[in-house]
Amino acid sequence: MGKGAIMAIARAAAVMGGLAAVSAALAQPQLQAPFDVNYQLIQLGYPEGVPGPLGGICFKPGDNNKVLIGGAANSPGAMLYEIAISRSPNGFITGFSGTATPYAACPGIDGGLCVAPGSGGTLIYTTYPSNMIGQIQPGDAGPDRVDAMADFGISGTTGTCQFVPASHPGAGNLVIGSYSTGFYWVLPMTPIAGTSPTLYQPAQAGEPVPVGFGPEGIVYIPLFSPIFNETPTMLVSEYGAGVIAAYDVAADGRPVAATRRVFIGGLSGAEGAALDPRTNSLLFSTFGGGAGVVMVPGFNLPPCGPADIGRAGGLFGPDGLLNNNDFVVMIDRFFANDPRADYGGVGGVPGADGMFDNNDFVVFIDIFFAGCP
Repeated sequence: MGKGAIMAIARAAAVMGGLAAVSAALAQPQLQAPFDVNYQLIQLGYPEGVPGPLGGICFKPGDNNKVLIGGAANSPGAMLYEIAISRSPNGFITGFSGTATPYAACPGIDGGLCVAPGSGGTLIYTTYPSNMIGQIQPGDAGPDRVDAMADFGISGTTGTCQFVPASHPGAGNLVIGSYSTGFYWVLPMTPIAGTSPTLYQPAQAGEPVPVGFGPEGIVYIPLFSPIFNETPTMLVSEYGAGVIAAYDVAADGRPVAATRRVFIGGLSGAEGAALDPRTNSLLFSTFGGGAGVVMVPGFNLPPCGPADIGRAGGLFGPDGLLNNNDFVVMIDRFFANDPRADYGGVGGVPGADGMFDNNDFVVFIDIFFAGCP
């Protein structure tokens, strides 16, 4: 089913009384083996006040309790909408709270929506059916800059965009995926002097990597997550295939096509994707209705402070907990002269001093018993 067909269904559903008609017409998502053992699918429902079809999704810069999501996606009147979320006592999202309000105009927004790291909150989004990316500074009512990607060597129609996080190969690169061609590029972005929050000047993209399947949303999953372990991995909402697929990450942050495996199947209109900064749960939207927004918890939790360095069995890697495993890793690193064990300066003052001595343990113990933020 193409995008035009789903938009037709969405419009018909509105006439018949809402998105329920769309839900009945679309497939149900299912985690695929072996991922179904460690991960869950949790329906968060449809964000009230956001007109369908839904587009890209991300967390509001500076506020982890609100999300931004594209409404009336792919149309000239598309907007970003802001809506609050509810959380359980342990921080996991339980649903939406209240009714969405307009955040900014973003004509033609598709599945790509991300925050430029270190920019002060600048949003980058992709468009359909045009081949563009837009930039929105926080607080502005619409795009502050829009660039035609054909001018920089990117063909087809932009479907998705995402910056590679520091934990993955290609850190800092902006990866662009084309919905219509299935090609992926790295788009160089240079900060424009004097802009605050930062706007960017694109430069010529390099050679594309062919992957296929109509990409719409990208997330880079946390290292040490179950099944994926230490392999740098990305998840892609593939509209063309009706799935969310997992790929190993190449040296420049793009997917390695030969490593594709289906993470979630049975989707109709796999669209935007984002990671919850508090729990590292995956959120993804569906185009035209269906489940609306779905959450997938189970990925490795964010580090619980600088003392969170150990996993079960004393293995390296944060697990969101402070326990004996962290001490095991600290001791192993200390006696291996691992620079990551250099926690303390003279007198137990925090800060690396190029030495391995009792001060490192004094500082480590202090931050350990300080607990999680």
